[in-house]
Amino acid sequence: RPETRDTEVIYHWDISRIPSNGYVAINRRRREILVVYRGSVVFGDWVEDYTANLVSFPESVLGSQVSMGFLEGYQSANPRVMDTVLELASAFPEYKIVATGHSLGGARASLFVADVAARYPELIPRIEMYTYGKPRCGNSVYAQYMDSLGIPYIRQIYKGDVYPHLPIKQLGYVHFGAEVWIPEDDEYTICQSGDYSRCSESLPLARLNTEEHYKYYWLH
Repeated sequence: RPETRDTEVIYHWDISRIPSNGYVAINRRRREILVVYRGSVVFGDWVEDYTANLVSFPESVLGSQVSMGFLEGYQSANPRVMDTVLELASAFPEYKIVATGHSLGGARASLFVADVAARYPELIPRIEMYTYGKPRCGNSVYAQYMDSLGIPYIRQIYKGDVYPHLPIKQLGYVHFGAEVWIPEDDEYTICQSGDYSRCSESLPLARLNTEEHYKYYWLH
């Protein structure tokens, strides 16, 4: 694909104990440090196991909580991932840091951004984030914190993909950032943070499905 041309993978991880995989790469042509989290193949497993468990994160943000399951997967790879990103950020101070992921990977990309912003605030102006089919991953305080960073962020949802509607809001989970909803292949609607009523939340429950979670254009 043209958009991945000149991308060099610096570090790749694949952890089976708490399934987590992805890579850190650099693209000198685009002047970007890329942090890419892959989504789980058996994505539905976390819904059963983790939706009721909210834990404090980042610790420096009072009241902020995220899914324990998402956080465990993030932390299983974090030390080496963070060290690699910090080394690259120092070596290439003019490069952007772009975090991205599909599905569960989008949730972990969000946790990476929150972690970097809390621990290394001097890097915030360099961060961007793009997620696809990302589930809700934290409470309202976490969402407010992420919005307060002011970073470029797009959260894309394809048609009736059910997973961005999980974990359910009744358990305390909240989305953040602008949503780009694609109701049809040649259409899109943008909803700003806090009001998604014109986007995917406008769909009736019966219209949501798992099949469209795997039909984002770049997955094929």
